[in-house]
Amino acid sequence: MIAFSNPTLGTLQDEPAGQQEQQQQLNNNTGSESSLNHEQNNNQQEEPDDTTLDALLLHTSRRYRCYKCKKTINGHDSELMDSLPYHIQSIFPAILTHRGGISRQLADWLRPWFQNAMGPERLHDLLQELHHLRYSRLQLTYLTSIDHQQQHASQFSFFGESGVNQSHPPFSNFDDPLGCAGYVSSATYLRMIYTAIMDQLRLFLDKVVIVLGVVVIKGDHTFKIIKHNMAKVGGESTFYALYTVSNEFEEIRLQQLVPTKKLAHSKTPFEQMLKSYHLYGH
Repeated sequence: MIAFSNPTLGTLQDEPAGQQEQQQQLNNNTGSESSLNHEQNNNQQEEPDDTTLDALLLHTSRRYRCYKCKKTINGHDSELMDSLPYHIQSIFPAILTHRGGISRQLADWLRPWFQNAMGPERLHDLLQELHHLRYSRLQLTYLTSIDHQQQHASQFSFFGESGVNQSHPPFSNFDDPLGCAGYVSSATYLRMIYTAIMDQLRLFLDKVVIVLGVVVIKGDHTFKIIKHNMAKVGGESTFYALYTVSNEFEEIRLQQLVPTKKLAHSKTPFEQMLKSYHLYGH
């Protein structure tokens, strides 16, 4: 489930003329039912989120332009979400970035997927497949409905509906912005979202690692991450391996990028680990 922004540009004087009248009429029509609806909503249990990964959220925003000073103004406050209480933030269905975002459901699945060998490239391919599958099913539904209408034209004409000669617009392309407006986030964008989420959780994860006890220490050097995920200088990797120390329960207690396999580079981290070991009473 992907969310993206669709910003539009307006002016400070472009509000519809009848907007206030329509809003007043809407308030009058719904005012008598508000108390009943409020009571019914209180008696109803919260329904689970039935959105799926192939659904598309449209994040519509507006920018206003002043003809006097020629400046543009956002129609929303980017810091509004951060100022809300957590119990309100938690029910917002998406995590927004500067000009886009992803659904909260997809954001919750990023960590287990990335931790189980499904990287951003594979996830992008998966989302691409699901979104195009949904698009194909919608197109099939549209075409079969037209075929059904033409086969039963006599029945539709009896009820005053159009007949066989009615023209139907073609089904839009997947990426048509005025039609289906399909969109799938790139692997780079998904990686950026995952990194931002982990940056927010880093302090909590570090605290969890620090309080872990150690009776049996096991160390191991990993080279795969250096070959595939580390930047290089002059074609050579800056680090040689990722050194991981775990306890007897296979819980990671220490991780460090090292230039060689010598343990001399890990002297200071081992001293800090011993200090935290005594600090938390192990």
